Amino acid sequence: LLADLAQEKKRLVHEAETMMGTVLSCAPIALWAIAPDGRITFMDGNRIGQGSGLRLPDVGENLLTAFAEHPQVVYETRRALDGEAFVTEIDLDGHSYEVHYSPLHDAYQSRSGAIGVAIDISDRKRQEHELRQHAHYDQLTGLPNRTLIISQLEHAFGQARRQNHHVAVFFLDLDNLKGINDTMGHRAGDALLRQTADRLRQVIRDSDIAGRLGGD
Repeated sequence: LLADLAQEKKRLVHEAETMMGTVLSCAPIALWAIAPDGRITFMDGNRIGQGSGLRLPDVGENLLTAFAEHPQVVYETRRALDGEAFVTEIDLDGHSYEVHYSPLHDAYQSRSGAIGVAIDISDRKRQEHELRQHAHYDQLTGLPNRTLIISQLEHAFGQARRQNHHVAVFFLDLDNLKGINDTMGHRAGDALLRQTADRLRQVIRDSDIAGRLGGD
């Protein structure tokens, strides 16, 4: 009976290791464990570095030394080694990672290091950025749209009331844009709108905001 139980336990462990290896090889995930001095005792998940140029250090290397040029990584790693469990986001080489840290304990419940799991969330962050852009910016000119302009105006008026200042609002209109669209085509009209937006951006102050409410 004991032999059967031992064999079953061995089979379950092997299945778990196989499953973990499959996940790490297919998904942009990295998993590592480090000793109290920062030395890496386990590292897996090289797919997370594909497309980003990120090189994961090998087992035996010191994580704190390998990422010495990235202060946030060093800081978060030391937090985990001090016994803190948390989730954070780290930007490295143009990619964003959601990193889960937890302390490691030995059989006597003494701290023996830390474990980390990093997930590449760059695609999700890009999609979120694109959604924000679509929601608040005009797709033709790149200027803030009506929704964002109204929000900015409300903020400006509120701030002006508190500080007893004034707000200036200019409403600009392009004459004969319809004639350009009718005679030269909408591509020419769109080019004119983009050029107008670029010129507005060049002449306003950093504290000013230009937007497109729609049309011309």
